[in-house]
Amino acid sequence: MHKPYNLPAEAATTLAKICCFNNSLPQGAPTSPIISNMICAQMDSQLQDLAWKHRCFYTRYADDITFSTTLHKFPAEIANVNSVLSVELGQELTNIIQQNGFEINCDKIRAFAYFQRQEVTGLTVNRFPNVRRKYVMQIRSMLHAWDKKGLQAAETQHYDLYDNKHRNPKSAHPSYKKVVKGRIDFLGQVRGRNNSKYLEFKREYLRLSRRDRNVPFRNISAKTEGKIVIYTEGPTDPLILKIAWKKLYEDDVSFIIAPVEIKPGIATGAKALADELNTHRKQHGIVIGIFDRDTEGIAAYKSLHSEFEEKDGYRISIDRNSAAVMLPIPVGKEKLAQLEKLWIENYFSETAQNVKTIDGKGLIFEYKPVVVTKRIENKIFEETKTVERTLETAVIRDGKRVFAEQIVPTLPVDEFKCFELVFEKINAIAELLQELDQNPLS
Repeated sequence: MHKPYNLPAEAATTLAKICCFNNSLPQGAPTSPIISNMICAQMDSQLQDLAWKHRCFYTRYADDITFSTTLHKFPAEIANVNSVLSVELGQELTNIIQQNGFEINCDKIRAFAYFQRQEVTGLTVNRFPNVRRKYVMQIRSMLHAWDKKGLQAAETQHYDLYDNKHRNPKSAHPSYKKVVKGRIDFLGQVRGRNNSKYLEFKREYLRLSRRDRNVPFRNISAKTEGKIVIYTEGPTDPLILKIAWKKLYEDDVSFIIAPVEIKPGIATGAKALADELNTHRKQHGIVIGIFDRDTEGIAAYKSLHSEFEEKDGYRISIDRNSAAVMLPIPVGKEKLAQLEKLWIENYFSETAQNVKTIDGKGLIFEYKPVVVTKRIENKIFEETKTVERTLETAVIRDGKRVFAEQIVPTLPVDEFKCFELVFEKINAIAELLQELDQNPLS
C-alpha cells in the first residue's frame, strides 16, 4: 500500500487529493485497502513509472493520489499548477487514470508549495510527517475525561458531544478504549515510537486501563517497572505466571519473569535462587524471588542473609534492592502448605492437573505408599498400603513442560484466581522499593 506519509520531506511542490472511483464497481461495493490495492495495482505501476520519469514521487492511500517533487516547476505532463485551486492535470496523468477505468474528481485537486502547510489524508508532510496539533489535544482531552469521569461516562460524553461521524444507527459505537488506543498508536506510527508525546500518552493509557481492570502495578512508574526481574526456581514457572497474568488481567506481562540460573556447584533451583538474592547488587535493578512452599524452598528462603528483613509475608533487602516471597497460601490449600507440598502446579485444581493433551500427555504423578505398623501379641508386623490418589499424597515426576505450554493456556480463568495473591505480593514489594527509591532518606 502506498502511504501518504512516505512523501519526501524536501518536496517543494505537492499535488494532492486526486480522488477517483472505479466505474465498474457497483454502489456499496466493499472498499477495503486490500481490494483497492488489487483494483489499482496496474494503475499504481503506471503512475509510479510516470512519476520517476519526470523526477517526482508518487503515493496513494485508498482514492487519494499524491505527486510531489523538488523541482521549481511542476512537470506539465503531470499537471500545470497556477495556484492552490487552479490546477490542470497533464495529458499523460489523465490518460493513465481514465484508461484504468477511473474518473477524476476535479473538486478535490489541490496544489501546495513548500512554504504552505501541505496536508495529505490528515497528515502534514512539509518537513516530516506529522499530525495536527488539534489531533494531539484530542488525545489528551480523551485521556483526561477517562481519568476524571470514568470510562463509561467519558464514552457517553464523547459520542453525545464530539463524535460527528456518520454511522449506521443500528450499529454499536466502537469501544472508547479502542478509539483512544488507536489514536495513540497512529501518533506513534507517524511521529515514531520514541516520540515523547507518544510515550506520555501510552503510559497514561496503560495506567487508566490497569486501574479500571484492577490490575497490579497501576501505581508503579514505567521507570520502576522496567527494572523489575522476577526469578523462579524452575524453568516452567515463568510460563505459568505469564499465562496467569494474561488470563487474569487480559494484558501481557510488562516486567521480566525468568527462571534463575543454576550455577555449577548448586544442586537445586531453590538454592540457586537464594544465592542470586544474596549476591544481587542494587545497581542491577530490582530482583524478586518466588520460592515454592516445599521442603527445599522453605529451607532456601530461611537461608537468606540476615540483612533481608521480614515484612508482610516477604523478606526484603533495601541495600540490595531485592526481595523474596514464598508462594502465598490460598484458601483451600492450607493442608498442602502444612505438608510442605505447595508449588505452582498445586495452585490449580486437581481436575486441571489431571487434564491431558490429545496424545495423552500431561503431569505424571507418583504416589508414595504409607507403611502401616501392626502389633499382634508380642510380635511386630509391617503392612504396606497405598494411600488415596490426592494432591496431598502426590509428587510430580514428569510432564511439567507439557502442562505449562499446552494445558495451562487452555484452562478457564477461574483456575488462576490463586495467582492474584502472588501478583499482589510482587506489587506490594515493588511499591515499597519505588517509594524508598523516591525518598531515600525517609
